[in-house]
Amino acid sequence: IIAVIFLIYNKTRVITRPLKKLVSNVNRIADGNLDDRAEVEGNNEITKLSEHFNFMLEKIEGYYNDLDLKVQERTAEVVAQKEEIQAQRDSLADKNEKIEVAYRQIEDQNKHITDSIRYAKRIQTAILQPDDFVKKLLPDSFVLYKPKDIVSGDFYWVSEKDNQVMFSAVDCTGHG
Repeated sequence: IIAVIFLIYNKTRVITRPLKKLVSNVNRIADGNLDDRAEVEGNNEITKLSEHFNFMLEKIEGYYNDLDLKVQERTAEVVAQKEEIQAQRDSLADKNEKIEVAYRQIEDQNKHITDSIRYAKRIQTAILQPDDFVKKLLPDSFVLYKPKDIVSGDFYWVSEKDNQVMFSAVDCTGHG
């Protein structure tokens, strides 16, 4: 009986020892250590299981390495695209700044030109005879004077000399 118990104990150890090693390897691999491999000993079902496990692990490791390489490549692409976008953004910011400077210069020049034209309008208005003076010399007349813009290139003139009324309408711009 002791011999039978001893034989059963040894046979159980022969079966369970490789299983325990395989389970231990599986646990280490499950923790992320893909370098471990199952020990291949003997010529039984556990040996076949260990061989297939190692083969499967090599495939998984290959997939993992391929995936890691793809991630690195895609990351490099994304970084390159990000740098390109940042360069474009910086270029646009520089161009916008130049446009804003040019716009402010144009606004300043426009204000200066408009101020000069308004001053010319004041001078022109001062030179033209008032409506009541024209009505006094030409009672049945009217003046229709409507500049297209602020100041006109046309003007009129009325004067009296030796009981004669002189009237002129002058076009100074050369285009009408």
